[in-house]
Amino acid sequence: MTFKFGDVLENGWTGEDNPGRKAIFLRKTKKFIHVMHFDGTLSEFYNDKDHRLVKIGSIIDQNKLDHLKNEMKIKKANWRKRHETEK
Repeated sequence: MTFKFGDVLENGWTGEDNPGRKAIFLRKTKKFIHVMHFDGTLSEFYNDKDHRLVKIGSIIDQNKLDHLKNEMKIKKANWRKRHETEK
């Protein structure tokens, strides 16, 4: 499964009462999956087929994210136009 920034992950290796069971996905490298726990601590898991991390939600509102992406595209286009006319 592919994770996106802000996904809430559950670690299948930990017990239900473990405070580190849920974390927020930050990024993935070839070797590690980097997460931040809800108390602010950072952890990493090996990026292999047996990591047992499961997406259970997201901290990002998808509608708000889509709005911000569209806003960025418009500003980027306007920025390019402005800088092309200055040349």
